[in-house]
Parts: sequence; structure tokens; C-alpha cells
Amino acid sequence: VWRVRSDPEKLDEGKTKIRILEQQKNKMCYPSYDELWSYEHKVRQYYLLKEKNLPVVDTFISFSLSETKEFIKNAKYPFVSK
Repeated sequence: VWRVRSDPEKLDEGKTKIRILEQQKNKMCYPSYDELWSYEHKVRQYYLLKEKNLPVVDTFISFSLSETKEFIKNAKYPFVSK
């Protein structure tokens, strides 16, 4: 049992150590590597919630600058951006 901190460096360290403990040392960890996969990651959390048919707010996700600019041009205000 270990509480992984939320800052990116500590989160990456925790995921690395837990992955080794689980896969190479056959240790059961809490949180597991799979649980940490979505921890503090809004995009991954959104897709997991959608997959489980849980309620989510309307969401636009893009990794494309041009697609994002087009969305902003046509967006209805106000909207929340993260």
C-alpha cells in the first residue's frame, strides 16, 4: 500500500516501481499499475467513464492544434477549458 503523489515526477516514479513490483516480483500492490494508469489524467478518466456508461459532461478532446482552433471558432460560450 502506497500513496503516490500527484506531481508528474513522483507519479512516474510510482508507476515505474509498482510495475516492476507487480510484473517482475509478483507482488500485489495497491494502488495497482492499472489503477494508476488513469490517476490524475483527465483524458484517460473521461474515456474510462464513457466505457463504463457513467455520466460525463459534454467533452471535446483533441491533440491537434488546427482541430482545436476550429472547435473554438464554433464553440458556444461559456465553456471550460483544461
